[in-house]
Amino acid sequence: MKIEMIDEELKIFIQDKLFPNVDWQDKEQVVDIIKKLFYKIRKKFLLPIRGLYKVKVYPHKAGINIVAIQLEEETYTNADIDLKIIILFNKSFYLKVADYSFIENLTPIYFYNNYYYIDINNIEDITKYIEYGTIISDDELEMDKI
Repeated sequence: MKIEMIDEELKIFIQDKLFPNVDWQDKEQVVDIIKKLFYKIRKKFLLPIRGLYKVKVYPHKAGINIVAIQLEEETYTNADIDLKIIILFNKSFYLKVADYSFIENLTPIYFYNNYYYIDINNIEDITKYIEYGTIISDDELEMDKI
């Protein structure tokens, strides 16, 4: 699992091995899992997660990307978490690294703006690589420029 706070966004990547039997088409099951995950993250990492969040969930072959943006905090107590969850399929994600040597044995590798990128669906076990880079969406990569 990788967690990043970037500006106002909470970004979480979870390898598929952590949720092997989840039916991502079942919204009730997804809501329950994501809410438990948020409570667990808040407790384990002491992050100030409370209030209303818009949560985008992107399930794919390599795992699950979650992007959460806080919409409201003032009317919630310290323990309350409310989630507006949107599940989005068919989105591509890439591992972005500065050092080619970390991914040189993988293919295909793209180079753009002084960084190397590889589609995370092309990485058999992303666990070995996740600490060396950042996972970004195809929107952030601008694939048409590569």
